[in-house]
Amino acid sequence: MADDKSAVVINAAATSGSKKQKKKKNKGRSKGTQKATSRPLTMPVSAKDALMVLNELKGVTIDKMEVKRKHDGIIMAYIVVNSKKYEGKGSSLASARNAACEKALQGILTTKMKAVLDQPENSSGSDEDDLLGKMASYAVHKLAEEWKSNDIDVAAVYNDLKKKLTPGVDPKASSPGKPLPKSWKNMDPCMVLTYMRPQINFKVSGSTGTNQNKTFSMTARVDNCEFNADGPSKTVARYKLNALVCNKLFGTEYPQK
Repeated sequence: MADDKSAVVINAAATSGSKKQKKKKNKGRSKGTQKATSRPLTMPVSAKDALMVLNELKGVTIDKMEVKRKHDGIIMAYIVVNSKKYEGKGSSLASARNAACEKALQGILTTKMKAVLDQPENSSGSDEDDLLGKMASYAVHKLAEEWKSNDIDVAAVYNDLKKKLTPGVDPKASSPGKPLPKSWKNMDPCMVLTYMRPQINFKVSGSTGTNQNKTFSMTARVDNCEFNADGPSKTVARYKLNALVCNKLFGTEYPQK
């Protein structure tokens, strides 16, 4: 009987020790997980679309981008990133281009996040891209798109609030020292301008004419210079404005539609 009691005591102690060890391991794991998921954003968050985030990621090269209108009226956009092709469709040139860029961004971010997570457990994780910051910037952009209405432009309000709360010019907002991409002739002027001067705000300054014959005016301030362009639609006006800025500041030769 004494031996049986001793065995029970030993087994109970062993079970208790095993539970304590598991508890410690789980506690350590939960701390690590909490540390990774609750990492504070040390830099101010700026609203950035998929193309802007792609241009900022390290080791990412945008080889080509084109937008085509098919015979059935559907607009398709194609973007080649790191030799891989992504495509998207939309009701306008801008929406199709954004759809393709979002698919590319999803693929690139997923790959980069898995690479960080696959690093050894004792490693703090090397995140040179600041992936959480990039995702937050893109999330703010998408939120602004969802909330945008005729009554309020969330992106504009956000930018005004940011300027008030964080006075001064962010040196990362523009990069005058960036060289013009060698393949700029195969790139959309919007893509080139986004690469050369991120975080530019475009504003519709007005419109004239009737609904069937309307002209939209769009403005943007780049390098302390005001640029203006007109077009029969906001998309055309924005394209012409991007082409104008690129031609004036970077010496490109984009045609004016």
